[in-house]
Amino acid sequence: MKVFSEYAEYYDLFYKDKNYKAETSYVLSIIQRFAPGAKHLLEFGCGTGNYSRCLVDQGYDLIGIDLSPAMVRQAESRLKTSGGGHPAVVFYTGDIRTYRDGQKYDAILSLFHVISYQTTNEDLEATFRTARNHLEVGGLFVFDCWYGPGVLSDPPKNPIKTVADTNLKATRRTTSILMPNRNLVRVHFDVLLEDTDSGFITELSEDHDMRYLFTPEILELAALTGFETCAAYRWLTEQDPDSDTWYACFVLRAN
Repeated sequence: MKVFSEYAEYYDLFYKDKNYKAETSYVLSIIQRFAPGAKHLLEFGCGTGNYSRCLVDQGYDLIGIDLSPAMVRQAESRLKTSGGGHPAVVFYTGDIRTYRDGQKYDAILSLFHVISYQTTNEDLEATFRTARNHLEVGGLFVFDCWYGPGVLSDPPKNPIKTVADTNLKATRRTTSILMPNRNLVRVHFDVLLEDTDSGFITELSEDHDMRYLFTPEILELAALTGFETCAAYRWLTEQDPDSDTWYACFVLRAN
C-alpha cells in the first residue's frame, strides 16, 4: 500500500477548500452523543494533520498515526507552526493493520475514507482488531468510508482539478476504473505541477485503490472483532445511508 509519497507534498493544496472544522464538529457531535466523557483519542490515518489540529483545538489529546512518512512529516510541521505547538498531539508512522502501543483510548477516529484504503477482507479485519485492541469496553470506533450502494448507483467520474498558490499551479487529472468483482475503484492521479516563476514543469502519478463497503459486511465485521454497531449515517447528516450516499459514517462501540 504505497500511496501519498510524492503526492503528499501537494496534498493540502488540492484540499485547501475542504472544511475540516465543520467535519470535525460533526464527528465530535457523534462522540459527545455516544461517549460524552471521551477525551483521549487515537486517529487512524492522520494524514497531514488537518483533523488533528481541529481536534486538539477543541481540547482533546491525540495520537495520530499514518502509513506515509511524508504525510506524518507534514502533520508534524503543521502542528509545530500552528502558534506555539500542541503538546496534546503526537504523530507516528505506523500501519493501522498492525499498530500496537499498549494504550487504551476513549475513542478511535478514522476520517476521509482511510478505511476504504483497506482493500481486502484481511486488511479490514486487521484494522478493526487494532481498533478493538486500543479500546476499553464502551470505547468508540468512528469512521467514514465509500458506501457501496452510492458508488454503484452513481459510478465515479473523471474530474480535472486545478489549484494554485503564490508560485505553483497544480492540475490533477483523475481516471477511475470500477472493479465490481473486488468492490474496488482504482483511482489514478496524473498531476502536473508548474512553477509560475520559472515555468519549470514536474509530472507525477499515483494509483489509489479504494474499497467501497456495504452495511451488512460492516455489521458482520464489527461483531466478529468485538464491536456492536451504534449507528450508520450519511456523511455529515443523521440520516440513514442510501443509494444516493457516496460517503457513510459508522459508529461502533467496543463490547
